Amino acid sequence: MKKGSTETRVDLRRLASSAFFAGLRGNEIGHVVSQASTVHKPKGAWILRQGEPSKHFCLLLDGSASIHHITPDGTDVVLRFMAPLEIFGYRSIDPQGVQLTSVQANQDSRCLAWPGPIMRQMFITHPQLAINAFQIASAHMFEFEIRYRDLATETVEKRVARILLDLAGRMGRRQDDVIVLEGGVLEKDIGQMTGASVFSVSRIFAAWRRNGILRRARGRILLRDLENLRRIAASAIAATLGTLAANSGL
Repeated sequence: MKKGSTETRVDLRRLASSAFFAGLRGNEIGHVVSQASTVHKPKGAWILRQGEPSKHFCLLLDGSASIHHITPDGTDVVLRFMAPLEIFGYRSIDPQGVQLTSVQANQDSRCLAWPGPIMRQMFITHPQLAINAFQIASAHMFEFEIRYRDLATETVEKRVARILLDLAGRMGRRQDDVIVLEGGVLEKDIGQMTGASVFSVSRIFAAWRRNGILRRARGRILLRDLENLRRIAASAIAATLGTLAANSGL
């Protein structure tokens, strides 16, 4: 990973609100951050690459990023979108770790990056940090378990609604009476995350535009009627994902 300048201002109070630093005192957060480098990545650049040695444990400070998996036939599949204060690069904790996925900046982005051996030492020095990382990883696993179950039990429309609600909770920005999803989220990406075709997602989006649930504007998704979207998603499951996001910082 090519690093940027290490001289950057990081708001420790903002980091204290993240799931990764939950339970750590200000001086402890400062110590952990002092061991990191700051990495700047332009839109479209790869932060981590699948198949390469996993050398850095990262926290996204600004911008947005997506996790990709390249299949054996070369298909690029989007698995998940990440918002600021989320962590990635878990494989770097294993001295022999290899990246199982790639991470791409969807906007101009800034990350904190710790070499794997340094983060292993931080986990020993600050055990709460290791507990937090484990809880976040467990929450990610639960999120994918829900998605896998939905593939077998729910309609495409419900799966798409649930993904949009999840993205709204983690990445959404309120603007007047709508929730704005930025970061390059496309129908293709929604389809890959829900096991649906681009045609199916586009058809659903078209129907929802007619019903006033969402609209597209300059590459962004504008969610205009969350109540109706929750009804489509079946609120009990959507609430589970919302609670998961709130408790884990996803």
